Amino acid sequence: QRTGMSVSALIYAQLILEAKRLLRTGISAKEVSFELNFEDPAHFSKFFKSQTGISPGDFQKVQD
Repeated sequence: QRTGMSVSALIYAQLILEAKRLLRTGISAKEVSFELNFEDPAHFSKFFKSQTGISPGDFQKVQD
């Protein structure tokens, strides 16, 4: 209630923050997905894109 965000929104925000941190290290999106306990890399990619508007691969290209 203090943040104005739902619990799931807070969890998603933390997941995206960690995913971005890991993607900046240069490891693959597939490795990031497993690191964050996604069983399917495709699901991670869809989740990342739905939250950020950009795919994990494109995010990495922008960071280079």
